[in-house]
Amino acid sequence: MSGDPARFLNAFAQALAAMALYRVGHPARERALDVAYQQILDLQSDTSRPLFTFLGDEVVFGRMPLRELKAWDWGKRLAQAGIQRLEFEDHVSREDFEGFLEEALARLTLSAISTDARQMRRSSIRFGAVGLKGETELAPEPLPTATISFSLGEEVDTVRWLQSEVQTCARSSWRCTRGARWCSRCSSSRSSISTRPRTR
Repeated sequence: MSGDPARFLNAFAQALAAMALYRVGHPARERALDVAYQQILDLQSDTSRPLFTFLGDEVVFGRMPLRELKAWDWGKRLAQAGIQRLEFEDHVSREDFEGFLEEALARLTLSAISTDARQMRRSSIRFGAVGLKGETELAPEPLPTATISFSLGEEVDTVRWLQSEVQTCARSSWRCTRGARWCSRCSSSRSSISTRPRTR
């Protein structure tokens, strides 16, 4: 049977879901693992080193986007868990495949994972983050900042003047509504607020 990348990824997602729901040895879990494992074997019979990339809403197989998996929820989840690239190098053993699924599930559920066992054995499944070719770290340009050369005393004088204008408005015979609107006297003097010369 020929391998289909979309069919494999769906079986892969179903195996992860079954592993999250059922304990080790449960028939539904084992069946989902068997189906996903058979799918990767079928895929490797057509493509010796299947490579998947999960970038945003896109799922890419080799260099070809998988249109049927556009906005695939599992692709986003895998990328957020640090699995943006997934590559199967040699013939994958069932034990190796199940170990990878357990590690992927641990990353997805933020469970504690033992990296000792994975580091001690050679794996034919590689995964990780994706970088862009030619990507270099640029030093951030300093942000332009406005510099105002007013002293704190001048700021205090301005705030006091503004408060006195508001108090004058409140005491006046004109009515201010709910304190949110300026009375007609204050409205007409807005221009004087912004053009009031600052004292040194």
